Amino acid sequence: MFTRKYPVLPMASLPDSYSKKIDTLNEEIRMLVSIVINQSTEIEHLKGYVFIDPLSKLYTRKGMEFEMSNIFAGDRRSTSRNAVFKHCVVVFIDLDNFKIINDSQGHEAGDQIIVSVGRILKGSFRSNDICGRWGGDEFIVIIQDIQLHSVKTQIDMVREKLAEIKITASIGVTQLSEPMNRHDEQTFWKKIEESIKKADHGMYIGKKLGKNRIIHC
Repeated sequence: MFTRKYPVLPMASLPDSYSKKIDTLNEEIRMLVSIVINQSTEIEHLKGYVFIDPLSKLYTRKGMEFEMSNIFAGDRRSTSRNAVFKHCVVVFIDLDNFKIINDSQGHEAGDQIIVSVGRILKGSFRSNDICGRWGGDEFIVIIQDIQLHSVKTQIDMVREKLAEIKITASIGVTQLSEPMNRHDEQTFWKKIEESIKKADHGMYIGKKLGKNRIIHC
């Protein structure tokens, strides 16, 4: 009915002034689309700077928090009436005597060690495990869907690989096994923080006992 009352005129039948306006509008639309695409690309680059540490190429603390929130979101989507237990191993790694290396050999040497540590951690764990630089010379790994006894050898191999680049580390390791779909988000983060603190405490004990060791707690 609409087309009978108001037939659509072909472009050739439109007055020149209308054709020019349409061409101008099309050009403006193309420009807006280009701006949106460029801004989206810039946003992705900025997210990279926020979520990825430039030296180690591991997640930053913010990046780790984002990835851990995805764990919670995924498990909350489960339709099972039973508790979905998330079994994770939390590893807290603190490089030994890193400040001495920075002071004696310079920050470039320290930076190179951070780069090498990042490479070692990325190569030692699976792509779905969360490896991050927690700050300075501290690193955290969240090994997903696994029990602690299954990764003891794997973590010890990390310590051996660190020795190959002339650095040692004190490492605290703990198990996180929780029924995630019975938790609200606040409780989830509380459990994560408790596990990180527990692994951090294990690392601190390792320092006290002489460094270069793994403490399971």
